[in-house]
Amino acid sequence: LIASRSLVLFYDSRTQSPNDLNVLRSMLHNGGRTESNTNESYSASADGSVWDLPAGPIRLAVGGEYRIERARTTQAVPDDPRFNLSLVGNFRRAVESAFAETRVPIVSEKQRLPLLHSLELSAAARYDTYSDIGGHISPGYGLIWRPVKWALVRASRNYAFRAPGLQALYRPVTNGGLTIFGFSIPTRDPQRGGTPLPLGSYTSLIGGNLDLKPEKSISDNVGIVIESPFELLKGLSFSVDYQVLDYTDRLQNPLFNIQQIFDFFPDRITRGANLPGDLPGWAGVPTLIDVRTVNIAKLEIQAVDYQVGYHRVTPWGTLDARVALTDYLKYLATSVPGTAPVSTLYQFPTRLSWQAYLTKGPYGFGVSGFYQEKQYLDLTYTTPRFRSAVEWNAQLAYDFDRRTDAAGRNDTRLKRWLFAGTKLSLTVNNVFDREPPHIEGNAGFAVTDPRMARYVLTLRKAF
Repeated sequence: LIASRSLVLFYDSRTQSPNDLNVLRSMLHNGGRTESNTNESYSASADGSVWDLPAGPIRLAVGGEYRIERARTTQAVPDDPRFNLSLVGNFRRAVESAFAETRVPIVSEKQRLPLLHSLELSAAARYDTYSDIGGHISPGYGLIWRPVKWALVRASRNYAFRAPGLQALYRPVTNGGLTIFGFSIPTRDPQRGGTPLPLGSYTSLIGGNLDLKPEKSISDNVGIVIESPFELLKGLSFSVDYQVLDYTDRLQNPLFNIQQIFDFFPDRITRGANLPGDLPGWAGVPTLIDVRTVNIAKLEIQAVDYQVGYHRVTPWGTLDARVALTDYLKYLATSVPGTAPVSTLYQFPTRLSWQAYLTKGPYGFGVSGFYQEKQYLDLTYTTPRFRSAVEWNAQLAYDFDRRTDAAGRNDTRLKRWLFAGTKLSLTVNNVFDREPPHIEGNAGFAVTDPRMARYVLTLRKAF
């Protein structure tokens, strides 16, 4: 496309641009274009105690929601189809939902039973029906057991349902442009002997996919929490949670990992004739790559979350601190029913995060950050996709609601109203101004924010 418009990309920026102004203007959307996306939602809920048991009251919550999603695009003159990336026309979806949740205390400390300090069961159900997709019931179950006051065991199973978005379904299907990078880490074509894909521009298929199915999932969680029973370590807690997530028809946009399309979705690649010198059995060269949202038939994820927390009131203020680590054990995807599952665990490195916040009176100061290990290109764990990354953030805040009596005793009524519910904070993200980890063609924005060091001044007022 760029070549057909005779656009010059490389030139000395200190001189006048060699590109014709009319050519540049021809590549812009026309001025008579408007887009709007609106959501309206109406909800009602009620909760409370419905029955008293020896261990405590049974609590019940019920509710409903009605939501309307609209997407609308108008334009005075039709765009060149190659640039028409949004819905054209009016699209509307209505979503009706109802839910119920209950918590039932079976045993409490009142019963004084051995290894049964408390036991609570929970159950929930949610029904969602989409005007264009259909309906689905998503139940959930849970258990919380304290054998002793300082130890807790929890387990749950939850079912979930997610419908494709309006844009993913109904955007017009058109051709776009796709640039293949990879000087040091090339995209390889398994159907052509694993040879690197030639660098440059390719034609892609973009837009909506009417064949998309709703995404369904089952999540299981088993965890344990230990709270220090010793006075010396009061406020210290440790938890471990083992999670299993099973997705059916997982919604995923493959645009950001072209290698996955070649590895797992060969049917989304249109090919032309073979080249002279191709080996017998090789497929033809790619001529079109379909990068629209797709359903992954099955995805299984297993992970363990570790967390250490600390809460302590000291002469210098109240300290809240947390350190958490997520370690992925399995990431197994079956792209199409009937095919063998493929592990992409190498894309999910271990991630450590931390935060600490100290408050004294109206003043607050906190730090947070994370460290992420290298991300690799394949299961051999030899070629990094992204290097490891670390980031530190800091915040300083003043909460006018928490001023000492001496500071606020003589305030006028106007001052009290002005300061009530008011908080001022300064946040510094990426304190040390570290660049995101990157390779050519991919700047690692999914790991850290590309804006690097930035400062946010926030004034919040609640009425």
